[in-house]
Amino acid sequence: MDKGGAIAAYARGVFMNRWVFPIWTAWAVFLYMHGVLILCCTKTVTSLLAVVLLFTPVMLFEWRATKKYTDLHPRSQGSATSGRRRFYYWLCNVVMWAMFYGIFVVYILIKLRATPGFKVYWSFFLVNNFLMWRSVMGWAWVALAYWMVMYYLLAVRAGRFRLICAVFLPLAITTIIFIVQWKIGGAGAASDETILSQAGVVKIMDVGEVSQALLRDYPDNLAYLTPLKTGFKTRGEIKASNKVREVFYDEALNAVFAFYGGTYYAYGSTTIPAIVKKDLGTGEISYLLTEHNVRRVEMTGDSMFVAPWHDNHLYEISKKDLSIVRSIPVGGYVTPMLWEPMDMALDVNGKALYIATSMYPSIAVVDLEANRQVKVMPLYEPGTLSEGGWAWCISQSRETRLLYMVVATWQGRDISEIDPDSLKILRTQQWDLFSLTSMALTPEEDALYCQSNVWDGLTKVRVKDFAIERVYEGERHARYLSLDPKRNVIYVLGYCSGKVFSIDLESGKRLWEIRVGGRPHGMHLDSQDRLWIHSMSGVFRIDLPSVWKDK
Repeated sequence: MDKGGAIAAYARGVFMNRWVFPIWTAWAVFLYMHGVLILCCTKTVTSLLAVVLLFTPVMLFEWRATKKYTDLHPRSQGSATSGRRRFYYWLCNVVMWAMFYGIFVVYILIKLRATPGFKVYWSFFLVNNFLMWRSVMGWAWVALAYWMVMYYLLAVRAGRFRLICAVFLPLAITTIIFIVQWKIGGAGAASDETILSQAGVVKIMDVGEVSQALLRDYPDNLAYLTPLKTGFKTRGEIKASNKVREVFYDEALNAVFAFYGGTYYAYGSTTIPAIVKKDLGTGEISYLLTEHNVRRVEMTGDSMFVAPWHDNHLYEISKKDLSIVRSIPVGGYVTPMLWEPMDMALDVNGKALYIATSMYPSIAVVDLEANRQVKVMPLYEPGTLSEGGWAWCISQSRETRLLYMVVATWQGRDISEIDPDSLKILRTQQWDLFSLTSMALTPEEDALYCQSNVWDGLTKVRVKDFAIERVYEGERHARYLSLDPKRNVIYVLGYCSGKVFSIDLESGKRLWEIRVGGRPHGMHLDSQDRLWIHSMSGVFRIDLPSVWKDK
């Protein structure tokens, strides 16, 4: 055999059989399960018995894969593998697959019978895993290297743990990444010393101050947004949260408003101060407690509007003392546990409020003069995959009153233009398979800046025809964009990197960046040329003249 033939034989025997075989056989089963899930979501398969029977090909395929894998690694078994030993390995692998199939397919089918909106999970699993790895920035390469080393030592070299190394180990790493993101802020986490060493950065408030306010008021003087529905709470069950949302500064009151809420909180298990106000003159902190997630707040002159998840009410709250001005029943077209407002916007005429929701992506209109919900328009096609999705990032033209928003469904309406009176979708445009996480309308109302969910592309879209004018390098999954017309830049709040940075809209260059702490979600540019940032590290004020002075 010549040298070239020997290399080819080595590649077939070692690379394909030992390296590639374990991965492709494991992920082929995974993709097959994903295909079954899509059949369930599209109602092609609705019978639980049929779904159970569709597990049979997994068992047959796994038998052949186990047989070949054990034949490739006879030494790892101590001797030629007996039929009984091979059956034992096959049975262990089938049990692992059955557990995964039960969670990933059977459980979702059962949930779909009561809640068709669960169709969102047909793609949610894969996209979120991909996003988790991308969210840790450079650390993803470290995680990948660890996976490859363990895969080589156990699956390739020792001939053991094929499924664990090929599928379940990377999923376990993904889970660890999620926990790190959830608990400490992931790659964006930074100490106060690091953050405050940067020019123009001042810390205004952190979770510790909110905790002290709770201790001060417990148990008789606690202030609630909604009455508790799950009984008396001990001091340990009422606690400040570092799962941050928006932030706003009110110049008339010289006060900062910070909001908190967790997507993955179990309803009733956690009671947090979701709305927090700090008077910057006196330092006094006031708050409102709730068991519900508050995803978005709409600020007005003297008050704010809040629509908590799983609570079919819209609340108007006074900025002055956080008292509840009024409560308006909303939702009703889905059960309370599926009522998940993702965004709100006050109409330019000040007479109506728009609420965009997830699970069954819809837009509801609340007449603020009549104190009632007057219209609901589904933004999905019933009976299709689009029943599972979300709508958010509402912008409105002050001239035409047309609404522009992100509608993430299987039909792929990345941007939709909606008539505010009829709620009819006038036109849509898709170019990003994985949707958008933030959007900003220019003051001239001629363009929209749109940030991708899993790619770094920040796209400038022409409003008149939804054509792409330019793509900048933003940051995937950035939760907030803010335009600074005076400097012709856009500020991007990096949810994964824990940085806020400026992009020159002429050159496309990133001019500066500032670390602000893990998982920042809120950003507000006030009239005094200051950015207010809300991250897991607290609320920070960035004095822009100080930052731009040396740029």
